[in-house]
Amino acid sequence: MMRRSRPRVAIDRVPHVRGPQRTSFVGVAPLGDMGIRATREPVRAAGFSPRLFCLRRLLRGRRGMLAENLARLAGIASAPLGVEDAEERFADIPIAGGLRDLLKVRNGFYAFESALHVFACGEGSVHDITAWNKADGWKGEYGESTRDLFFFAEDVFGVQFGLRDGHVFLFDPETGEHSLFANDCEEWAGKILADYEVHTGYPLAHEWQLENGPIPFGYRLVPKIPFVLGGAFALSNLAVMECATAMKMRASVASQIAGHPDGTKVRLKVR
Repeated sequence: MMRRSRPRVAIDRVPHVRGPQRTSFVGVAPLGDMGIRATREPVRAAGFSPRLFCLRRLLRGRRGMLAENLARLAGIASAPLGVEDAEERFADIPIAGGLRDLLKVRNGFYAFESALHVFACGEGSVHDITAWNKADGWKGEYGESTRDLFFFAEDVFGVQFGLRDGHVFLFDPETGEHSLFANDCEEWAGKILADYEVHTGYPLAHEWQLENGPIPFGYRLVPKIPFVLGGAFALSNLAVMECATAMKMRASVASQIAGHPDGTKVRLKVR
């Protein structure tokens, strides 16, 4: 069994919209000065969206309560995935780290053409953040390794970002291991913005959607052969799968390879 680190893949620019009209993917990719492309609605080649224009004006005042990097991330994200008008919905969100402030401004979103998914808070939202963190859900499949982590976001492969004591940790679903990623959500957002190709999986998300269309809400791109077992970071090794189902499947992989040194040959039982 050979473990592989994620390669750094860069895309120089996002192709310009061709033709008079198209429907774009969910979320946005940085364009020059962090310009915005419309979210899941027909737009003209000039890129102007009245709906998005109004949303940006509304958020301009709200972003004043956020630190700089979180405000920038909220400013280039999709429309909110959950409701925003009920303060009590945020009661279960950790105060430390800045996550609650982010969700109050933009209650869940996709960004970088759906490569980054931040979970929404509130019943009726796509994968409610409270339900996502229930011990009897997918987290229970990992046992103690996820107990103290509050997961709030994921990259296109389902790698999780979680809070503990205000710090942001990166959780690899294929190994069940986590490591410190950032000291708080502001630093997390800064790292995402500075290196989104690596930290969100954007290049493969972009390429996959050009060939297959938008990734459905609540789904991620999952490797057919796990990356940790030598699976390629290539379109041919990716399949779309519902988020929770994908996490449970890889929890089984993590439990079967746990304790084996690198290079060990393993026979996986898929359930």
